[in-house]
Amino acid sequence: MIIHAGYYEGDLYLWGEVSEDDNDINKQTKGGIRPHPLGASIGGLSRSLKGTSLKIRPRVSSSLVKIWLPTINNNPIPSSDAGLAPPEANLTVVPWSVQAIRLPLETTVDVICAVMGKKTLDSGAVVGADLVYWTDVLRFAGLHVARQQFLPDLTVDKNAYTAVWTPVFVDDSLERLSGLVERMPAVARALAPTEAGPPRRSAQEILSQAVNMMVDYIVRSAASGSHTPMTGRRKIFSSAHELWLYALKATGRVAGTQYGISDLVTDVHQWRWPIDIRTRHPIQLCFRLEEPDEEAGYTDEWRVRYLVQYRDDPSLTISAEEVWRDGTNLFPGQDDISIRELLLILLGQAARVSSSIAASLARREMGGYNIDMKGAYEFLTKDAVALRKAGHTVMLPTWWTNKSIKPRLAARAGTKNFNISTGMLSLNTIVSFDWEAALGGQKMTLDELERIARIKEPLVRVRGKWTAVDVPDIESAIKFMKKGPKKVRFRDVIRTALGVTDIPSGMVFDGVETDDHMAEVLKRLDGKAGFRELEQPEGFVGTLRPYQLRGYSWLSFLGGWGLGGCLADDMGLGKTIQVLA
Repeated sequence: MIIHAGYYEGDLYLWGEVSEDDNDINKQTKGGIRPHPLGASIGGLSRSLKGTSLKIRPRVSSSLVKIWLPTINNNPIPSSDAGLAPPEANLTVVPWSVQAIRLPLETTVDVICAVMGKKTLDSGAVVGADLVYWTDVLRFAGLHVARQQFLPDLTVDKNAYTAVWTPVFVDDSLERLSGLVERMPAVARALAPTEAGPPRRSAQEILSQAVNMMVDYIVRSAASGSHTPMTGRRKIFSSAHELWLYALKATGRVAGTQYGISDLVTDVHQWRWPIDIRTRHPIQLCFRLEEPDEEAGYTDEWRVRYLVQYRDDPSLTISAEEVWRDGTNLFPGQDDISIRELLLILLGQAARVSSSIAASLARREMGGYNIDMKGAYEFLTKDAVALRKAGHTVMLPTWWTNKSIKPRLAARAGTKNFNISTGMLSLNTIVSFDWEAALGGQKMTLDELERIARIKEPLVRVRGKWTAVDVPDIESAIKFMKKGPKKVRFRDVIRTALGVTDIPSGMVFDGVETDDHMAEVLKRLDGKAGFRELEQPEGFVGTLRPYQLRGYSWLSFLGGWGLGGCLADDMGLGKTIQVLA
């Protein structure tokens, strides 16, 4: 059985799809609509969910529902064949009836968590692609809660007031939301239990409703301390605000005309307005860190520049200074708010997470502010992170976004005093040995590392390019390179190449570079090159299989170098050989 999940008007419906020879096929009709020929019965669906620790009451929540599916020759296409229909086929989308279990929101979350990461259930039932999709949606909703990207709200529908928690979609969450809309399987929104025609709601509408409800449920559950709403005697509240705060933790229903709820709706919407207008507007704020202009002679003057960016095309940017001067002409048709007012709102929100931005606004610097090297490092490590978390875009130099602050160490070993064909290279052969360091992708001499360590700055220019460094790591690299031996035995080179040598924690080991003779041995040990396969030894009683011959050849190669090897169970060279011989 394949378990499917469709979303309709705030509820998730589970239904099953079985093979033609299955006895658990539903044969009931709904309003003259034919039953799905492969639709599972409620009994079969319930049995497939046993063993999942899910508290589902199918007798209470089951019903016949209508689902619109692609159909060929009066038969719905099985989900396993959905992508195989020939293009010239006479395909239509028609309604079928299936038996389904309607899940309330709290059970929906439990079910999705129970199947998350699974391909099959304990019963052997397969988790359908549409049900897997809803696990991604729940992750997305949970991520918003974890990032605290949600706000309380008060909605009105036909004079009914509801306190809810709603997600705030900013920055990368908008891209993720768009991606989920595009990936929604058609069958996930194919249900239309109460509609005469096919479902009319778009994937965007359905996903937004589902995410909103999941976020509200997760936050409300955490706020109330359990999955059950707060109950008890009728409470008396001193104000509409107190009633609203209580409802945000309880059922959400806000009742009581004596509290002036309609005025509270206006207050809440005004309070949310700066965030709501920011998420609705086609532009966003961007902060770009610019390196010092060396040609102009400003060797230690960095700049954080304020830019305005189009959401639909982030490559289009305009300086905030220019927008402040001539915003009306640059962004015509924005009647709900002036562009200058929006710019002030965005900068004001950014100033709450960055004292440097707040100080620049106090100085009426609308284009950005200048900083020294220490200020640039603070922006890179603190302000940029805080601004991104607040939903703003940050543009940083490529050397930082692709940064490798830790020094990378590689060993260089070599000797010209042997010929591998004569067998002169052995584990005891003395070879020259040096450590080499690299920073920002460039090899560094010991003198260069010592100069960087003396500067004691987190940002340095290395051969004309800025690089982020951790001074203690640089000092550790210097000490390690100085104390390293200049002459070692080949066995020590092998140990280093295989990662046995202790490297200081602040550094990354990039391997060993050797001449052709030693490189051949190291590549064989590392599995990057093959080794000569031997014939079956004379006098052996029996016939070795190919995999046993490879294992025998490998052990022989190790033994030739005086290295020990461990027999693996699947080599077939232990008790198996003893029995054969």
